Amino acid sequence: MLSTIVAAPLPIQLLFGLLLVFVLPGYALTAALLPAAELRFSERFLMTLGLSLVVSVLSGLLLNLTSDGLQPSSWAILLSLLTVAALIPASQRQPARTSTLNLRQTVQAVGNLRSNVLFAAALLIAVAAMVMSWNGARTLESRYTLTQMWIQQAGSSDRTAEVHVRSMERQPLEYRVVLTAGSAPVGPPSSFRLQPGQEWRLVAPLPMRPPAGDRVIAVLYRQDEPGSVYRRVELSRGG
Repeated sequence: MLSTIVAAPLPIQLLFGLLLVFVLPGYALTAALLPAAELRFSERFLMTLGLSLVVSVLSGLLLNLTSDGLQPSSWAILLSLLTVAALIPASQRQPARTSTLNLRQTVQAVGNLRSNVLFAAALLIAVAAMVMSWNGARTLESRYTLTQMWIQQAGSSDRTAEVHVRSMERQPLEYRVVLTAGSAPVGPPSSFRLQPGQEWRLVAPLPMRPPAGDRVIAVLYRQDEPGSVYRRVELSRGG
């Protein structure tokens, strides 16, 4: 079942996320604090929406104070846990005793059954939303990993260039940098390996620039894709 939820299309994931933020926490808290008989539908709807917004905002502020900050996955987990925690006392709430007429008892039994079904549905949606939000956050995180690369002149001289490569990938990678000035290579290609978060730096002496100037070009390749240019930066030396 969880694999089906995780592989669901984006609109369905978005629907579960909206329910988790705007509906489920407020519904669970309203059911835990007030019996169904004490509120009309419009009042319960407004309390559900209002309490959901309050819980979502306070949860976001709380997570923002942690070392990891506000992450979609942690937000989804916290909202789901709060929803489940509120559903537990709500499911244990005993309906008020009223008339002993068979008709009243029948209506009360149907109402209790409907409440149990709603509680079960809310719990299922909360779990599904947590799983889908977690998967969406992991997918988004892996999609937007990258490697940064830049080149700059070293000091005031145009005879030296600095090349920097910083890995923001999710796993260690091996790279190769090819540096040229004009059409001439500057030294042999440099191969290196970076862990996530590490940075590599090269200070390379350049040949004297021609009167018309030239461009210093650094090209980065990944060793697992040696034929594809991964990054390309350049530095112009004026004419």
